[in-house]
Amino acid sequence: MGAIKYNVDQWVEANKTYFLPPICNKMMHSDGQLKVFYVGGPNVRPDYHLEEGEELFYMLRGDMLLKVVEHGRAKDVVIREGEVFLLPGRIPHSPQRKADTVGLVIERERTPQELDCMRFYLDDKCQEVLYERWLHCDDLTQGLANLLHEFMGSEERRTGKPGPNSFLRKPVCEPDSRVTLHAPFSLDRWLEEHRDELDRDGGKRDLFGKGHQSTIVVLGRGVHETQCSGTETFLWQIAGSASVSVAGATFTLAANDTLLVPAPGYYTLANQLGGRTLATSMAPKSG
Repeated sequence: MGAIKYNVDQWVEANKTYFLPPICNKMMHSDGQLKVFYVGGPNVRPDYHLEEGEELFYMLRGDMLLKVVEHGRAKDVVIREGEVFLLPGRIPHSPQRKADTVGLVIERERTPQELDCMRFYLDDKCQEVLYERWLHCDDLTQGLANLLHEFMGSEERRTGKPGPNSFLRKPVCEPDSRVTLHAPFSLDRWLEEHRDELDRDGGKRDLFGKGHQSTIVVLGRGVHETQCSGTETFLWQIAGSASVSVAGATFTLAANDTLLVPAPGYYTLANQLGGRTLATSMAPKSG
C-alpha cells in the first residue's frame, strides 16, 4: 500500500451523510495500525469504553462532552472546537456528541489477543458496574450496536440491579485510578505559544510532552525525518505547505491536507517558514 493523501475539508464534505444518525462516523483510514476517523452527532451513548491504548481527539466543528472516570470518580471533560485532547489508556470514557458537530479521533489497532470493555454503570456516579462485556475490537461500530441491543433486552437493565449475566468473565484490565487527566487545549493557541521554537531550522515539539504510548509531534520549519519508525504515521498539515518524500514518491501538502505514511513509516518532510505538520504514530501494544 502506498501513501494516501486527503484534504480534510473535501473529505468531510464528501462523507457528510455518514456523520448523521444512525451511523454518525466514517473511517478515513482503517486498514493498518492507525484507526483515523471522524465522528458526528447527535450521538449519546450510555456505555463507557475501556481500552489499553490511547485516543487522540480534535474537534473540527462544535464542542463535545467526554464523560470519564478519573481516580474512581465520574468527571465531565468538555472538548471545544479547535481543541485537542489525549486520553490515556485504561480510562473509562463515554463520548457524547451534539448535532452539527464533527470531531477527529485517532486510535490504534488492537492485537489479536487484546480485548476492549463496554461497561454500563448503575448510575451517573459510576461507582458500581451494572453490566459489562469484553470483546475484540475489530469493528467497534457493529460490535457496539450488537452489545447495546443485548444490554437493552437484559434483565439487569430491566431491574437496574447486577445479576448473573452482568459479568461473564474476569476483567482483562482494570481502570487506571492513579492517572490525572490533562485538560484539553486550543491547538492554535499552543502553536502561537511555541511559534519561535517551531520557526527555528529543524524546530519541532511534542504536542503533549513525553511519557505517552503515542508519538505525537508538531514539525516546524526545516527538514524532518521519520519520528517513529516501524509503524504508520498520519501527517496533518496544520498550516503552510510541506513537501513529503515517501518511498520515492513526492507529495505536496497544503493547509488541512493529510498523508498516511504506511509502515515502516519512513518519510522526509520539508516545511517552509510558518509551516506546521502534526505527525501522529501509535505503535502496537508491546508484550
